[in-house]
Amino acid sequence: MVFFAAWSSCAFMRPENRRALNYLDANLAPQSATARVVLSPVALPVGVAAGVADAVVVHPLTQADEAWRDTLDVLWDYDQSSSFRQVLLTPLSVLATPLVFAGDWCCRAVFDLGGAEVVDAETAEESGR
Repeated sequence: MVFFAAWSSCAFMRPENRRALNYLDANLAPQSATARVVLSPVALPVGVAAGVADAVVVHPLTQADEAWRDTLDVLWDYDQSSSFRQVLLTPLSVLATPLVFAGDWCCRAVFDLGGAEVVDAETAEESGR
């Protein structure tokens, strides 16, 4: 049961997280069935390599900025703190930054936590019509 729950929230299951595979499908996939059969010995290893590259390199790299934003929000957002509290928290934030960033980045690379979709007022207004 836990396996299926983890699999359903896997980041690789969302098509927008498979950039290399999407590129191959859009630009290099043959149109005819005969060409697909003839090229299948080449297409299978290339597709597997693109999938591995997506899962191990491309998707984790695209999540680094979101993990950094989360780290800044959690540890370095002192908007409503006094100056004294900021001075006390700064050394702790310095020590915790690599741990929070690494943990958040790993979770974002493996699980689909969603991005920071910014919706401005015009887009929200247009979708409401």
